[in-house]
Amino acid sequence: MARVDFWTVDDVVENVAAVANSSVVKRVAVEDNFFRDFKSVLSELYKTLSAVQKYHILNANKESSGVIMCRTSPDDAGISEDLRRNIDKVKTPSSTVALMFERSLMSLTPPQPNAEKIDQMHRKVRPIVPSEFQNDPLYEAPTADEAA
Repeated sequence: MARVDFWTVDDVVENVAAVANSSVVKRVAVEDNFFRDFKSVLSELYKTLSAVQKYHILNANKESSGVIMCRTSPDDAGISEDLRRNIDKVKTPSSTVALMFERSLMSLTPPQPNAEKIDQMHRKVRPIVPSEFQNDPLYEAPTADEAA
């Protein structure tokens, strides 16, 4: 998004509406297998980025798969880090990465419900939710099993 000067609230509302067209909220059902184990695949394909804490800006491009541009500030020229592992002195190609993601990602079980959060959603959030959405299962009172 380009830098824009906002002079009135209408300017803010207009620009937020223009940007928000692609920001669609989607509720993910448990059946969608949303939780996946990426760590094992990524650690097999890529090296860890050493001293990542000293970099504040990290850029990755689709064209240069596995290469990260690391900068400490916007004015910094930055350094390029190639995180791809060498297999027989050959960098891991993009096709291998795609194949590994397709075949090796395992679905994880969703995390257990947090009783404290369920109670908080029911007691604190539900009262300020519009009445037509208050019957959503997200705002239900915790059951005896969840409270225990």
